[in-house]
Amino acid sequence: MLKKGKKFFVVLLAMCMIFIAVCQVAFAEDPAADGLGAGDGTNIAENGDEGLGDGDAGQIDDGNSDGETIDKPKEDSIGSGESGNDSSEDEKKDDEQDVMNNDFSDFLTRFSFYNTITKEEYSKENPVKDGDPVAIRYEFTIPNPEEVEEGTSYVLPALPEQLDLSGINIDYDYSVGKDGYAVWSINAERMITVKFTKALPENNVSGHLEITCSAQVDESKGGTIKFDLGKFPANVDSFDIYQKPEEEKRKSPSKRRVH
Repeated sequence: MLKKGKKFFVVLLAMCMIFIAVCQVAFAEDPAADGLGAGDGTNIAENGDEGLGDGDAGQIDDGNSDGETIDKPKEDSIGSGESGNDSSEDEKKDDEQDVMNNDFSDFLTRFSFYNTITKEEYSKENPVKDGDPVAIRYEFTIPNPEEVEEGTSYVLPALPEQLDLSGINIDYDYSVGKDGYAVWSINAERMITVKFTKALPENNVSGHLEITCSAQVDESKGGTIKFDLGKFPANVDSFDIYQKPEEEKRKSPSKRRVH
């Protein structure tokens, strides 16, 4: 009987030891036992320096209890930049189109083309000769100055190719008249832009724009110099080029033009 009691005691002690070991393992796997509760996890997440590495910048917590993360949609900065550039380019094109739609020929009242030395206008009796110092004069009147806002630009068609514009600075602003309310410039395509830099003072503002340069024509062929004056119905817009007679051609030595 005593032997049976000892065996029972040994078995009971073994079972108690196994039970204690199992409890210790379970206790060790419990996160709360190590002091890593929800409060500590929140503290780490709030500390951006410690809780998020460089690779975590594109992730956010999805609220799952298991701590899984999902990728945060990233904004396409390049796309946004291109969109901004496209917008600025569109605005620039709109501004250029507005200038093109503002036709200064609507204000023209007279056009003249003359020799700056003799002061005589060119005509069939007074044709243009190669090397002549010439002036192109546009006279204008603005009946409703209040409609012309400060900073508004207008254009005139390109000047003929037979004019040597080498003495004129491209895209440089030259004053229109003495009042200083407008400037004019020529671009590489020979188009003229008139920009009003000040508010116009009164009704029926009149003035003139004069461009001086030199003629560059082929006297052996003659022909004409034709000006495009837009909507202005000028009495004369084509001017004859002097053509040398055959005898004069034979007498004069050939001349090579330097560009």
